[in-house]
Amino acid sequence: MKSFFIRTASALVFLAVMAAALLWRIEAYAVVFSFVAVVCAWEYLRMSLGQKVTVSKVVSIAATVALFLSFAGVAGGCFGVCETMLCLGFIAVLMFCVSLFSEKDMHEVPHLFFPLVYIGVPLCMMTLMVGNADGSFNALGVLMTFCIIWVGDVFAYIFGTLFGQGEKSAKLWPEVSPKKSWVGVYAGLLGAVLCGVAFELLFFDVDFQWRHTLIRAAVSCVVYAAAVCGDLFESRLKRTYGCKDSGTIMPGHGGLLDRFDAAFFAMPVAAVFSGIV
Repeated sequence: MKSFFIRTASALVFLAVMAAALLWRIEAYAVVFSFVAVVCAWEYLRMSLGQKVTVSKVVSIAATVALFLSFAGVAGGCFGVCETMLCLGFIAVLMFCVSLFSEKDMHEVPHLFFPLVYIGVPLCMMTLMVGNADGSFNALGVLMTFCIIWVGDVFAYIFGTLFGQGEKSAKLWPEVSPKKSWVGVYAGLLGAVLCGVAFELLFFDVDFQWRHTLIRAAVSCVVYAAAVCGDLFESRLKRTYGCKDSGTIMPGHGGLLDRFDAAFFAMPVAAVFSGIV
């Protein structure tokens, strides 16, 4: 019972912080997701290269955050082309320093560059969905993507637990995630579709049209499928490095990377579709 209350309290704090980041101001968005970038990058580097804090790890984390902030600055109207190019140049210098500090142990270099691609790029793609045409802050598209992931996961957990754990139940990838079943995936896709369609009708100024609704349903399916791939990818990373959880920052839930693994794959997909649909 105690663990249940701890998990619930931790989840409520997480949701409150996310709501502030996505519904308040661009400054809150930048601060919260900079923190996410720092913690997730550290959790990956800790898993792959060990607990020891080194200059190269700090520089790698700094470059990941700088990449995200360069896009957040553009979204918030703080940065123009020149400022953005300066930020990207600063990142290039940082990553060059990473290579220099790792020259005695070159096998570390791919791990040090990895957070920039795995964490920094998805956060930048997510930031492309932030803002209105008039420059005001609007992260409803990002919130909708998170809701699609969360609702899909709830459906997957409930139906997967009830109907996907039998001996004859088909597992998604048992070597990596033994409890995930195809029943759960199908239920998750259903939940994602219902959430995506409902969210758009409730919070966006659109009328119900079958064609548009079918497009939103299809996009929600693809976004959730990408989220499942992100979850499996991080599970594979943890098994590779012999970790049960990426961290302990969220009591009862593990690390932030465990919470954002699906989003790091789903956000780029959502960003692409947001520019098309």
